[in-house]
Amino acid sequence: VVASFSSSTIQQSLSLEFGETVHIREEYWSNEKTVTWLRGCSFNNKSKKGIFPASYVHTKEFTVENEGPCEIVSPVEDAIVKEVSFVLREWNGQWKSLFVYRKSLFHTILLVMGELCKFRATIVSNTLTKEHAEEMKHQAVTMIDWGNGQLGMDLVPRVDYQQADPDSVSAVEMFRIHERSVRNCQGAYPDGIVTITEREKHQGEAIHHLLVSLYSFACSVGDNSEVLLSLYDSKDGKFISEKFVMYFTKDGQREGSDKNSSTI
Repeated sequence: VVASFSSSTIQQSLSLEFGETVHIREEYWSNEKTVTWLRGCSFNNKSKKGIFPASYVHTKEFTVENEGPCEIVSPVEDAIVKEVSFVLREWNGQWKSLFVYRKSLFHTILLVMGELCKFRATIVSNTLTKEHAEEMKHQAVTMIDWGNGQLGMDLVPRVDYQQADPDSVSAVEMFRIHERSVRNCQGAYPDGIVTITEREKHQGEAIHHLLVSLYSFACSVGDNSEVLLSLYDSKDGKFISEKFVMYFTKDGQREGSDKNSSTI
């Protein structure tokens, strides 16, 4: 549903809420080419059926299990997109309470909700490259964790931005995941949401230049080889930079260079 719909003057109409999912069962055509009305039910209450304008919904792919009277229809959508929709509805009530009690967090949550709406629309449009889509999902998850922490909601343990399966993750790893979630929800602003004042204050900070010299490659493999150099974060246990590739001949000499040492 791309827009809320409610009408008391139309008989057998179905009220729609922005972001919810509906199951379309029938189509009504005003002419041979245009569908104007649809009939179906909401996934939140499948027992209630009604009609609603076709312009208020956007169709997407789905899967059907156990076809028949007891069939189960599940929309095919990205997990992050689905979570963003759920989070925005959940935050809406909390956000209104912040306004009532005049909390300063009100404006920040409003800004984050606006960014999440933009992220969701961009991801759904399916116009991004795989790398850009993954980066945008990472930013969305970071904002969700930050907002849940600021609003006092439960934090979701994640592995690679997806909800972690407690049956496949060890207790130690789950503890580290929770630690990262707590760190992500701290601070006045989430990563990716920085005001002009904060940006000016932090200009020139956290900028480092590393000079790496490789003097020898003492590994005789008897064939051409590649050496990958990358920065590693021992605290999080993962690589945090792109890989730089160096090529060596079977004699251990750097390809394309007559020197014994190479500076990166």
